[in-house]
Amino acid sequence: MIYCLLILLGKVITRFFFGNLRVIECQHMYDRLLNFLLFKVVFVGAILEPKWEELFIWTAWFTVLGFLRIFSMLCRDRFEHLAASSESTMGEHIKILTLLVTILVLDVALIFVCTLVFRSMVFLLTFECFTLCLDTVQTLFKYVIQLREISSEEDFESRSIWLYYTEFVTDTLILAATLCHYLHIMALHGISFTLIDAVLFLNIRSVFSNLRKKIAGYRSYRQAMNSLKRRYTSATKEELKEFNDDCAICREPMDSAKKLPCGHLFHSLCLRSWLEQDGSCPTCRRTLLAGNDKKNEDTPQTTHTPPTSPNTPETHEASLFRFNSGGLGSSWGWPDFSVEIISRRGVELPTSSSYNQLSVLLRQNSVSDLQSLAGQSGAETIPPHGNNEPSHQ
Repeated sequence: MIYCLLILLGKVITRFFFGNLRVIECQHMYDRLLNFLLFKVVFVGAILEPKWEELFIWTAWFTVLGFLRIFSMLCRDRFEHLAASSESTMGEHIKILTLLVTILVLDVALIFVCTLVFRSMVFLLTFECFTLCLDTVQTLFKYVIQLREISSEEDFESRSIWLYYTEFVTDTLILAATLCHYLHIMALHGISFTLIDAVLFLNIRSVFSNLRKKIAGYRSYRQAMNSLKRRYTSATKEELKEFNDDCAICREPMDSAKKLPCGHLFHSLCLRSWLEQDGSCPTCRRTLLAGNDKKNEDTPQTTHTPPTSPNTPETHEASLFRFNSGGLGSSWGWPDFSVEIISRRGVELPTSSSYNQLSVLLRQNSVSDLQSLAGQSGAETIPPHGNNEPSHQ
């Protein structure tokens, strides 16, 4: 009866705040609900092994938290849809913001209840509250940035930086809290090499891998931004005023930009994302590496390359040996083939006359041996090349 009323309440809230759900929103809702229920069933029924009275309390607790989490994630999906749509109304934004604030207030209230009533299990109970609070705060913060951009025309680059750091901080905290929660469960449950331990180890490995990727991505982001600042100069106010155009990548106005060697201007973040996929200018398709090499010509180099001479070996990609069957194998029913050995690591290739003679002799002997082998296919033994003695039958 209680769950029927809860389902009815959920449908009323969905109809009032969201209207008709999109297909992708329904799919995300079912996937998240299934993952939530599967882990909580394992957590309550197999790891803690509580009594029936405690089992009822845990079930009621996770039911409330799962109910709030579903609508928090629905708000995030709807926010992403409204942010990408040009037909959204202010009433839709107000509804989503109201629901997010309500979820956040209820979540904070549940945290206070846990700290006052269930002090012995406060870490186990408040984990879901903590992660739900971080997810809701992330969506709220994104919403505030989006609405501020619509109303006050905030700088696009600063908005992107704020959004990136919001996602990075909240996602990192959620992953770290999840990892600590799994380790806490393992400490309570112990290691007995059962199926539950295997599932727990897989979850720990997955969370740790995601946390490491998140931190590595942040380091790569910082290195890319620092490299971009050193490689390309920032456009001055006069250049931005003279350019008087939007960024060709994101089609947003530019209050600050990076100037390429070809003279075109782009947002720093847009240019960084573009250079990860393509090494040319987005507008004129000029190779940016050529511009960098030209820029580096004025800087003194620590190494000196001596002038080349006819006797100096060159370091480049070259063919060391090449052989082509030339149709000889077709008489035996074999497919034609070719063999080539190439130096790709800058090995110094000798250019002496002895090496050239040896290479030519090797090619000639290989072709002659194959021709002799093809012409005397009926013989059981083949005489060596240049020997006129008859073969022994």
